[in-house]
Amino acid sequence: VRKYAEAIRLFVAEQPVNYYGGSLHITISIGGTLGSPQSGESVTEALKRADNNLYKAKEDGRNRVFVK
Repeated sequence: VRKYAEAIRLFVAEQPVNYYGGSLHITISIGGTLGSPQSGESVTEALKRADNNLYKAKEDGRNRVFVK
């Protein structure tokens, strides 16, 4: 998950966005989590953990990936 999230983050950062004759560079932060149906955790719990990880990525300086 971390590898794919990092690839997406880098791809977005490398794409210039044309805006009113200029160029913007956009960055993103991604929060992710790992789990399996056998863990007994609900989808809602996993999504909440991923959301918390997104905020952790932003707190760590933005333009980051945090997966736990």
